[in-house]
Amino acid sequence: RAATSKSCLMRQLQVEVSSRTTASDTSVVVIDGSALLWVIPWPAEGTTTDYANNLKHAIAKILKVGDVHIVFDQYYDYSTKSVTRSARATGVSRVHELQLNTKLPSHKTVLAVTENNKQLINLIFKLLIEDESFHEYTQSHKLIVIGEDAAPFEISDGGVVIRRANLSTSHEEADNIIVGQAMVSARSK
Repeated sequence: RAATSKSCLMRQLQVEVSSRTTASDTSVVVIDGSALLWVIPWPAEGTTTDYANNLKHAIAKILKVGDVHIVFDQYYDYSTKSVTRSARATGVSRVHELQLNTKLPSHKTVLAVTENNKQLINLIFKLLIEDESFHEYTQSHKLIVIGEDAAPFEISDGGVVIRRANLSTSHEEADNIIVGQAMVSARSK
C-alpha cells in the first residue's frame, strides 16, 4: 500500500540544520538523490544537459561547506520496491531515450517512469564522475555518489576519482543506504 502520510512526516522533519548550527559547522551532507531530482529546477524548454547543469550547480554550493554524499536508489528487477515504483507511474508510462542533448520531456514523465528515471540518474552519475570542470569543487571537500553500481564513487582533491568498494551495498532503497553513509561519515570524523 502506498503511504499517503509520508509527505506529512517529511514536512515535520524538514528542518535540515538546527538554528544553533551554522553552515560552517557542517562537515557532511547526505542527500537522497531521487528526492533531489524532484526539487532541482526543471528547464521548460531545455535539454538533459541543462537540467544536469542545474543539479551540478546545487551540489557545488553544498560542496563549499562540507563533504557531500548523494545516494540514488538502486534498481533491481522483481523487488518489492519495483512494485511500488510501478504504482507511482500510473498515468505516465512513456519511455524516452534520454541523452545529454535530448529535449527534456515533462518532469513527471522522466521522474515517475522507472526506465526514464534510471536513464537520467545514469547520465547525471556519469557527468559527475567525468566532468573535469566540475571536479574543481572537490578541492576542499569530497563528493561520494552512489548510483547503479553497488560501490560508490568518490571524487576528491580536485578530480581524483576512486571506486569505494569498501562502501558497497546491495540494498536498493536510498533511505536505508543514507543511514549507512551517515554512520560511515560519523566514524571517519
